[in-house]
Amino acid sequence: MEQKGAQEQVQKTAAEARERGKAMAEEQKRTAAHGMGRFAESLHKVADQFEQDGQSSVANYTHQAANGIDNIASKVRGKDTGELIGDVEEYARSNPALFLAGAVAVGFGLSLLMHAAQGKTSESSDQTFH
Repeated sequence: MEQKGAQEQVQKTAAEARERGKAMAEEQKRTAAHGMGRFAESLHKVADQFEQDGQSSVANYTHQAANGIDNIASKVRGKDTGELIGDVEEYARSNPALFLAGAVAVGFGLSLLMHAAQGKTSESSDQTFH
């Protein structure tokens, strides 16, 4: 009898852990989609600046990239995490070089955003102490 009770407890704990994992993954998905949306907005602003500087072809490419990122963010918002993982795995298998290049580009973009956010945080804290 004790073994059955222990087994039920293990199953219950495992189910709770799965649910917490799903909730965490869902939160990370929302955070990622929000970050991509903000990155796309930033790219649109950069593109607008290119247009003002008379570099319309660069502006067009930048707007296209921003629209692509915005589309990906919308798809991320619209799918559950299991679907997203399956999609990413399938894409990575069918286009490994492009997937790797995209991962590097996303990492670079996120590092720029994080660096910019840290700079703003440092500036605001510097201003607080002056």
